[in-house]
Amino acid sequence: LTSELHKFSHLPILAAGDFNVPIDPYLDRSSTCRPAKIKSREVLQTLLQDLALVDVWRIHHPTDRQYTFYSPPHSTYSRIDYFFVSSTIVPLVSSSCIHPIHVSDH
Repeated sequence: LTSELHKFSHLPILAAGDFNVPIDPYLDRSSTCRPAKIKSREVLQTLLQDLALVDVWRIHHPTDRQYTFYSPPHSTYSRIDYFFVSSTIVPLVSSSCIHPIHVSDH
């Protein structure tokens, strides 16, 4: 994936969707338990860094805690859905929000 995206690194990139992992284990999870070290989080963080992509919602809401997923077995909320954009186009994004969860696909 990284090599394919690097082909477009001269263009602004917007990558959105369910990445199935909280990027910031402290702000993006409701659990107070110590977060586990998750390989997929490390891979995603490396990809974001390599492609100069940022979590635009987190830029607009640096300390907010809002969630996009509820796990009934764990009784926890997490934010696992993201809009990542090239850092060069962040000034073009005027706002971002998370709407309440009514139905989850998980």
